[in-house]
Amino acid sequence: MGANLVFYEVGLDMRPVNLPDGNDVRAVLAVNYFGFSQDMLPFRIYCEHHGAALIEDNAHGYLSCDETGS
Repeated sequence: MGANLVFYEVGLDMRPVNLPDGNDVRAVLAVNYFGFSQDMLPFRIYCEHHGAALIEDNAHGYLSCDETGS
């Protein structure tokens, strides 16, 4: 499909340290590490700015919920 994978660094708190710069980003996969949900706001802001789709990997989610508690 012509996609190139670019990995982003996360800090000890599992938040993204840096996300790729450039307008060729079409999708971002946000992973909920070890079953704990990520703060999706940095990813949403990044995706809105770059016009990219946001995909949340919650395959190992445990007691996770969105910002409204759902």
